[in-house]
Amino acid sequence: MKNSIKNLSFEELQDWAVMKGLKPFTGRQIFEWIFSGSVFETAEMKNIAKTTRSLIDEAGPLALLRPDKHEVSDDDSSEKFLFTCLDGQSVESVLLISGSRYTACVSSEVGCAMGCTFCRTGEMGLIRKLSSGEIVEQVQRIRQISGKRVTNVVFMGMGEPFSNYDEVIKAAVILNHEKGLCIGARRITISTSGIVPRMLDFARLPYQFKLAVSLNAATNVKRDALMPVNRSYPLEARFCYTTPPR
Repeated sequence: MKNSIKNLSFEELQDWAVMKGLKPFTGRQIFEWIFSGSVFETAEMKNIAKTTRSLIDEAGPLALLRPDKHEVSDDDSSEKFLFTCLDGQSVESVLLISGSRYTACVSSEVGCAMGCTFCRTGEMGLIRKLSSGEIVEQVQRIRQISGKRVTNVVFMGMGEPFSNYDEVIKAAVILNHEKGLCIGARRITISTSGIVPRMLDFARLPYQFKLAVSLNAATNVKRDALMPVNRSYPLEARFCYTTPPR
């Protein structure tokens, strides 16, 4: 993964602009072009000065994923995407279609360390975590390739989102931001195998993102066999607080 200002939040991009001798407003404009405008080349930033575009190019590429494969199901209810990252690693994403709902299922890691016995990604082990820019770009590329708007996003692709907590939350905030992709917070769901400390951190966030917990079994004995994470955070650990502790 190469450096890129696409991995910066709204506030961080304004700080970057100031550091480069620019006005904070310019950072806000760049953020809007990158995410709301979904541009992958600085030449498309029509109201950004050429000298500023050069600074952006020097900071790294805006296109972090190369689309490699796109498949549509026979009944048109889903579309699968394979993307190659700049370091040659690959990630998968899926678009699920149900009526007027278009849900992008995005990856948060290359591979996964959780070792769930039913998951092929778990057989890979963890190769690396994705940056926020790589996560958001999956949604942008899905929109670009499919020609369909994305109404919902689920962090339920390759990887355990809460093992990449900071980048996942940053990506979710950008997806929700009014100058980002402007997807409603209640339409963004983060799925976890059950990493309880991060679940509690998530509950304290000032956002209305949704949480999904993958159980796959109703007893600890069965879940231990399917999902090694249960040995650290058994079923009862998920229900030990009615509200997050202060």
